[in-house]
Amino acid sequence: MDTNAGATRHEITNRLPRNEAVKRLHTEVINFGRTAAEYLANDREGDAPVRVIRAEAGLGKSTATLEEIRQALRANADLRILYMVPSLDLGEELATKAREAGIDARVLRGRSQPRPDGDGTMCAKSEIAETIAALSLSVTETLCRKKLDNGETVECPFAATCPYLAQLQAAKRGGLIIASHQYLAVRMEALKDVDWLVIDESFWQVLTADKRIPLDRFLSLRVTGDGFRGKKGESKQQFEERRIEADYELGQAVESFRLVVQQAEREKRPPTLADFRAEGFTAEICGYLSGLEYSRITTPDIHPGMDFEVQKDRLQKATVQEAFTFARAWKILGAELDSGREGAPHGFMIERGVLDPKSGELHNHLRMFWSRDPRIKDTPTLIIDADADSAIIERFYPGAVTAEISAAWRHVELIQCHDRTGSAQALKGHRRRDEVYNAALDMADRLADQIEGKATRRPLLVSQKSVIDAYRDGGDLEAAPFDVAHFGNLRGKDGWKEAAGIVVAGRIEPSPAAIEAMARGIWYASAEPLAFLEPEPDGRLCLPRQAKQIEAKDGEAREVQVSYHPDPRADRVLRQVREAELMQAIARIRPIHRSAEIPCQIVVLSNVPLPVQPDRLASWAELVPDRFDMARLAGFMPDKSGDMADSYPDIFPSATAVRTAATRREQRALGGCFRTHIEHYIETETPPPGWVRVSYQRPAKVGNRTGTGWVKHRPGDTPARIAARVAAFLVDAFAIEAEIPVCIVETAPQAGRIDPAGFKTIDRAELFLAVAYADEAPWWQLTPARKKFYTQERRQP
Repeated sequence: MDTNAGATRHEITNRLPRNEAVKRLHTEVINFGRTAAEYLANDREGDAPVRVIRAEAGLGKSTATLEEIRQALRANADLRILYMVPSLDLGEELATKAREAGIDARVLRGRSQPRPDGDGTMCAKSEIAETIAALSLSVTETLCRKKLDNGETVECPFAATCPYLAQLQAAKRGGLIIASHQYLAVRMEALKDVDWLVIDESFWQVLTADKRIPLDRFLSLRVTGDGFRGKKGESKQQFEERRIEADYELGQAVESFRLVVQQAEREKRPPTLADFRAEGFTAEICGYLSGLEYSRITTPDIHPGMDFEVQKDRLQKATVQEAFTFARAWKILGAELDSGREGAPHGFMIERGVLDPKSGELHNHLRMFWSRDPRIKDTPTLIIDADADSAIIERFYPGAVTAEISAAWRHVELIQCHDRTGSAQALKGHRRRDEVYNAALDMADRLADQIEGKATRRPLLVSQKSVIDAYRDGGDLEAAPFDVAHFGNLRGKDGWKEAAGIVVAGRIEPSPAAIEAMARGIWYASAEPLAFLEPEPDGRLCLPRQAKQIEAKDGEAREVQVSYHPDPRADRVLRQVREAELMQAIARIRPIHRSAEIPCQIVVLSNVPLPVQPDRLASWAELVPDRFDMARLAGFMPDKSGDMADSYPDIFPSATAVRTAATRREQRALGGCFRTHIEHYIETETPPPGWVRVSYQRPAKVGNRTGTGWVKHRPGDTPARIAARVAAFLVDAFAIEAEIPVCIVETAPQAGRIDPAGFKTIDRAELFLAVAYADEAPWWQLTPARKKFYTQERRQP
């Protein structure tokens, strides 16, 4: 489904020198602080300023922001500044950093979060609190404090010592309050009228919702409930007449909705906004119907002063409130009608024949998509996000002004795969997963001289969660010489800023349906219609692909096929997940802060174009270790193809397979090929770094036969230890001898010399002759020219 005739050039973001980028970042943060101060000084008149800083990850956004907060609090200690982060862990890290800077910082924890002292949860009744919240009821009035009809105020018996309530009280005083993004969607008295709001990293997902309700339940006839109240001065008869009329109108609306759905079903198409307008629906009527649904909400007779067991018993008898979701459906329809848009609704759709995995039955659903406005409004707001998208932010913060800052990377080498995407489907198979693991293993081996036992220099492997979980479940990570992390769990983490290398394997790409669901939720009430994908003949949704050209710094250019969504806004959502997560992964090694003392190699095993130019491009096969590299990484490289097959039966089924694979082998993009080691030894008279020569005997059909090979030298190795390792690969090997090859010097070493570690040493000529004229030529066969050279050398006196 390639829609483009020719490849388009992939655009690369201009990057400033680091010092200039840092200076600009601080200038933008300072300017926000001044604008916020002016807004507050003018008694919050006009629109509150909203600034977005899209700055390189690792540039120091939080540090610059904390410094400006420190200065603002120094000028006015009564300021209440709310700083929102993706997770509680990141909140605690930020709080520590803030306190070290002299800022009074407090982390706002949810009721179910662990207490700072580790003694239980923040709320003593957290389990029942979650159930109440799931019913869309007020937890505070149900469990904490409530004023009864008789005027008496009752409170929870734990209220006096409750850490959750205590933190809410503390949040009302000046200082820095740190909370998770989840509180953007929650109306809390403690967070009302904060003076600044800082939002760190992507937040829009917590404000976007997707919910299904049974269609037959929504289309069932219903009447108003106890929440339908009389008006001031209204008689009882007037109230009853108005209520009867309201019940009739609600019933008629439900029936009209049913007619629209049925007519569309008969015509085998989705309902349209024109259909609903033809039935008399308007935004005003939908708002009225939403209110009628809310009147049906029944609140369990629970108050804070009740015994805990009584509360639980009464709560168990309560049912999940349909009225909230039904009211939401009318609100969504009203917003769609108010947009003036034509065509099918974006905020809801009819799904027919959906399988219920529990019952095995098929059901029809009304699926709703919507997004909430942030609860904290009319507040100076600073959004700092390396991947901020202006169109998405505009939905939640209209009029936001964005500044983009990108910094140059230093002392890093970026090598990107050009022929594979690394999809989740591809990495499900053991082969690809093993190749990814081996790529990280190979990196640790190649960069061993840089790591030198330093934990902070260990390489990092980042991939999809399913891949990392498979390694963990298989026990592959217990002794791995590298760290791991998975997409979606990276933002803000700073533990790999000195890592010697990083392998980023694959990418996250949501399904077309998931992309469109997120786009629907964000822009459900937009006047501009979204363009949705048409199903394939088999009913599947597939993203089209377009040609992009990636050009490396060394001049090599490759055309790659990249999936995209034809709707520009839906495509933004796709890139917010796919490209943004790739860049977040790379950002963990802090490429803009590298020095010559701590360089880093970046290997990206995906051809998704990135907003940074790679140093060079390579194929997947060039970037992942092949079967010979696997033997090298295992530490034993026998010369004979039969011994190689016997040592590694899982990767070489036969000696013929060894020779065939050697013939087809391509030069590796990253080096590390053992054949290159041998050639390096021949041409430079230098032994293969860190390798020991071994010989051994194995039983043959007649007598025994001699085998030779190489073993990776480990710290503290002795001939006995090396012999044991060889025997682990070749169980029938015996008479195993380990020798250290030495380079030719002006005075040839004495044959049979023994070094202090107990190894026998051999000179170059002896070694080459032993290898070149073994009973069977080694799998990395020497060239005829070299054979002739060594033949002549052997004939010398």
